[in-house]
Amino acid sequence: MSVGDSTAGSDRNGPPSDDDQPDPLADAPRDEEALFDALLEANVLVEDDASVGVTTEFEDTRDIYRATYGDASDEEFHATLGELFGMDPETAAEQAAELDITREELCTLLSLRSHLDGATATELQQAVGMVHAAGPSSPVPAALHELGDDADAWLAGRDAVVVVMKRGCDPCRALRDDLADIVDLAPDGVAFAGIDGPEHHEFLRAHEVDTAPTSLFVRDGEVVGRLAGYYGPDRFAEAFAEHY
Repeated sequence: MSVGDSTAGSDRNGPPSDDDQPDPLADAPRDEEALFDALLEANVLVEDDASVGVTTEFEDTRDIYRATYGDASDEEFHATLGELFGMDPETAAEQAAELDITREELCTLLSLRSHLDGATATELQQAVGMVHAAGPSSPVPAALHELGDDADAWLAGRDAVVVVMKRGCDPCRALRDDLADIVDLAPDGVAFAGIDGPEHHEFLRAHEVDTAPTSLFVRDGEVVGRLAGYYGPDRFAEAFAEHY
C-alpha cells in the first residue's frame, strides 16, 4: 500500500498529527530479513517450524482500528486517508482506487505504526505485505468462493447462499466454524459464496445489509430471504426448506 510518501501515526483512536509522521527520507529501510526479524521482535509475527502467523497481540491492535475504520463509509474512508496523507478527500479517493487500497490495509498500517517504533514509510509499506502474507487477508473462509465487484454477475440466474462477513467479528468466526455442516445440509445445486462487507458498500446498500454476518438466500439470481446474525446449522436447514 502506498499513498504519497507519508504514513499513519500511532494514535489508535484517530489520525496522527504531522509531527507523528515518519520522514520517508530518513534512515535507509531495513532489508527484508531485518524487517522480518523486527516484526518478530515487536510481537507482530510469530514463527514456528512450519509456518509464520500473526500474533494475538497484533490482531487485538488491528481489531481496535477495525472498530473505527473497518466498516467506514466511502466518504469516511477517503476523508481519513486524506487526513493521514495530507490530501483532500477527492484526491485520496483517486489514490485509493488507483492503488487498490482497502480498509484492511489502512488498519494494518496504523497497527504496524503503533508496534514498530521508528519505522520508515517504506518499511511500513513493506511490512503490510508481510503481515498479509502471514495470515488471511480476507474474512471470507478459503472454502467459499469470494465475491467482489462481480457479485451481481456471479449471482445472475443462480441459486446460492451469500455470507456477508467482516474482520474482528466473533459471530462471523462462529458461523465460519459451522460452514462445513451448513454446506452439507444445503440442497443440490445451491452454491455458496462470501463477501467482505466493509470493502463492498455498494453491495451492502443494494441488498440492505447492515449486520455481519448476514446470510442471503438467492434463488434464480434474486434474494428471497436472509438470516442476519449468527445462526446454527438447524436454522439454516429450516431456511433451505423454506427457500429452495
